[in-house]
Amino acid sequence: MSGTLSVSAFYYTFRDIIRLIHACARVEDIAEIVVVKIARAFEAQGALLQLYHRQTGQSLTRVGHGLGELYQAAGPLTGSEAVLEICAGQKVVVLDALGQDARVLPVESDRASEVQVLVVAPLGLQEELAGIICLIFDHPQDFPPEEVEFLAAVAQQCTCAIDKARLIEKQQQQFDQLAYQTERLTALGRMAAGVAHELNNPLSSILLYSSNMLKKVPADSFLHEGMGIIIQETKRCKTIIQELQDFSRSKEPKKSLGNINTVLEKVIHLLENEFRRRAVRLHQDMGNNLPDMLIDVGQMQQVFANLLINALEAVDGKGEITVRTHFDEAKRAVTITIADTGCGMPPEHLRRIFEPFFSSKAKGTGLGLAVTYGFIMNHQGDIQVESEPQQGTRFTITLPVIGPELEPHRTTP
Repeated sequence: MSGTLSVSAFYYTFRDIIRLIHACARVEDIAEIVVVKIARAFEAQGALLQLYHRQTGQSLTRVGHGLGELYQAAGPLTGSEAVLEICAGQKVVVLDALGQDARVLPVESDRASEVQVLVVAPLGLQEELAGIICLIFDHPQDFPPEEVEFLAAVAQQCTCAIDKARLIEKQQQQFDQLAYQTERLTALGRMAAGVAHELNNPLSSILLYSSNMLKKVPADSFLHEGMGIIIQETKRCKTIIQELQDFSRSKEPKKSLGNINTVLEKVIHLLENEFRRRAVRLHQDMGNNLPDMLIDVGQMQQVFANLLINALEAVDGKGEITVRTHFDEAKRAVTITIADTGCGMPPEHLRRIFEPFFSSKAKGTGLGLAVTYGFIMNHQGDIQVESEPQQGTRFTITLPVIGPELEPHRTTP
């Protein structure tokens, strides 16, 4: 392109490159277009685009055209340290003493001697990547400032296109993974529903017959304790079956006007004996201006029961539990916080806390919090968890006030 293209030719070439690369959704496609277009525009004998991982120095993408194919096949044109050095300088670099320049790696090829001049433009990529676009010439030549600026402008647009393509690729991978997990969970839900149905009837029979037999066994008999264990474990199995059924059903919530404070107070009353038995202190801070709102009372009761029972097991006589509610008038949302001073969770458990069938408990099913999460999503809400080992756990639920509201429900002091 040196001395042969007018200003208008610069413009049309630049526009053509931009149009093509911004229409691409894959990094490799962008690289292939760029190396071909700039090699032709500059009348170069080749071009190369290469990307590196900043931390490891690993070459991730290497696409060449013409003489650039020598480096695409044989190895990187420059080492990762040289790429980072050029990128840090943020300007186009002309390398014309290739034999004495340590930044250029040797290539074992019969055509290697044809490479005389390299013009390298840095790619200002974000996060973990670094990269360059390189023009390859087989003869020495000068590069006017306008040509250097043109190459820098192409590199800048290429950077934007690559960042966009990488974001698209990342989102596509996340979507594919989510679709795969959804498909697995759907199949697992169907299987769980079938297994639960098949097991429920024989478990009911076992519970019925063992309960009747227990009445006929003398209290001082060694069989009495054994029958009691059978009944206890059968009830535990039926609880697991119920959780499986709750998890597998994708039923719509049956919403009616209700008040979160009222639901919480009922659940706390039902668990009053557990608080007393485990010697756990309970602090309540119920907002007195919570409006009535459309909720599925049954689902909300199960949500609060699950969280409070988990908190009781985490504390177990060695701390306290705090329950708070608050209505944010600006956001039109009710916030419920259930916090404990129990054993807490390590980060690896925290990341999987709502994952079906994951449990840190020896006898846990891993379905309680998965069901809880589903019920909150049924109410267009959000649930967040904070926890550290030996520092306790805090669950925060946010529910939008949807539908007609009555006058605010005043909690009796």
